[in-house]
Amino acid sequence: MRQLHQLPSLFHRGNRYPVSTTLAFMVLCGYTLQWICSFWGSGQIEVWLGLSRSGILGGCLWQFFTYSFLGELENPLGSMCLVIGLMSIGRELENIIGPKQFLFLVASATVLPGMAAVLHSPTAELLGAWPAMFAVAVATAEALSECQLSVPYFRATVRYRFLAAALLAGLFTSWLLPWFPFGHASPYANLVGAGIGWLYVRFLGFGKQLPGEAMFRSWLTKRRQMARMPARRYITEFVDPILEKIHAEGIHRLSRSERRILRQARQKAKRTLL
Repeated sequence: MRQLHQLPSLFHRGNRYPVSTTLAFMVLCGYTLQWICSFWGSGQIEVWLGLSRSGILGGCLWQFFTYSFLGELENPLGSMCLVIGLMSIGRELENIIGPKQFLFLVASATVLPGMAAVLHSPTAELLGAWPAMFAVAVATAEALSECQLSVPYFRATVRYRFLAAALLAGLFTSWLLPWFPFGHASPYANLVGAGIGWLYVRFLGFGKQLPGEAMFRSWLTKRRQMARMPARRYITEFVDPILEKIHAEGIHRLSRSERRILRQARQKAKRTLL
């Protein structure tokens, strides 16, 4: 397992910048913009770019994205943690799942937790990419659950799954007891973001299989194969036995899945004719 000080270059890969580094730079630019606008008065930019129910109801739908690039002017530690996290943990996950999947994960873990926070708290104003950061952290821990992380200078190793368990325990605690140190962050949104990270990386096939997951994936694979199957072969393998059952027992004896197969056969036949 790679150690933190042996990670690949954090700033470029070939002729392009990694998505994680670009997002970290945007967080830094957002904080700088807030600092500059603060000379004309506090809260000038947060009203337009921070996420709030009043802003969304007023038509500022861009707030679902822009709130993650702002931070706490009174406490720059939050933005600093986000930048470091995106350039270390985020880069690690990007190397595993690829830039496109990483960007989709971050976007999902920004918009959906934002919606949840707006619905949960009508007066809260959300700032910072904390939901996306927790999604990335949990996804990385799940993808590397059985791998060990070596902590430089401390000569200690710890499995990623233990770090994920500690992270989730802290999230649940912050949800029940609102001790999260940044006033414009939502423990509720962070918990939703962590759940999205866990589900997304498991959807990509990482992590230890849960009970019944193998059967569910097999069912999904069979459904995809049936959807791609040519109409003639589909009718021979699936429709003909159902027609024989109708002839022998009557159409009222068909199950729900058999009726669905007949509907799909009708759709395949229509596409073939077209």
